[in-house]
Amino acid sequence: MPWSQIFYLTKHLADSRESLKEQANQQQLLEIQKKSIQELGLLLRETRICKNLAPEEAATESLIRLGLLLAIESGNFEQLPEPVYIQGLIRQYANVLGLNGEQLAKQIPIDIVDLPQPKRWWVLPQVIQLYPVHLYVAYVVVMAIAIHSLSRSLGNNTAEITIPLSPPIITESPKPIPSISPSATPTQPVTVAMTLKSQSWLRITSDGKIEFEGVLEEGTQRTWTAQTKLVIRSGNAGAVMISFNGQASRPLGNRGDVHEATFVPSPPEPNPKSGNDSN
Repeated sequence: MPWSQIFYLTKHLADSRESLKEQANQQQLLEIQKKSIQELGLLLRETRICKNLAPEEAATESLIRLGLLLAIESGNFEQLPEPVYIQGLIRQYANVLGLNGEQLAKQIPIDIVDLPQPKRWWVLPQVIQLYPVHLYVAYVVVMAIAIHSLSRSLGNNTAEITIPLSPPIITESPKPIPSISPSATPTQPVTVAMTLKSQSWLRITSDGKIEFEGVLEEGTQRTWTAQTKLVIRSGNAGAVMISFNGQASRPLGNRGDVHEATFVPSPPEPNPKSGNDSN
């Protein structure tokens, strides 16, 4: 086979591989764009409902056509313009709802270069070359640091150790523990542990004071406490798992529903040994 044909076939195979790689990247970009728009649309819809805004009111305040606004909330990718324009619409809509529009808009990738690339931590840069002498020097330095730290630790421990001459003698009898009447027993304060299964808007009110209001991401874990009353309002109740005063974890409500729950202190557990003897 002539060299010209071999060169042509090699170049054709290389071009085919690049074309397949480009198609795979484009398909991956499209799937990420669809998923991001669906998640952001659900978040915007939950926030709008929590703020008691009708779609028509939100469209008027954001200057976005009602059909486009509903398409964003439902994540209908086919009824939306190019992703670069969707970024602007989401930024504009989120700012009206009091969210960080710039941060939310950046969650929609526009080009292939925006796709997350896997990190290969096991590959060393080519400029770094390790030789046996380097390993030997590093070993000597590490051993010197370890011996120095060990000697200081042993010295500190030796200085702090004291040997008592005789064990302490207790001369006083233990005082009786005064009984507590049931009415004086304090109630257990409110403690709610929270874990988010997906993104959700939340407002936490502790003893009449708003402690938090905003959006928490998937996987976030928080613990809220109150003395008299803790109120939790969520725009996606099914995504919020709660554990009240150490009880088993359960969802706050149904997925996609706006739900508000109030937690008050638990009454004290009865003590069968408490009470005054009649004799």
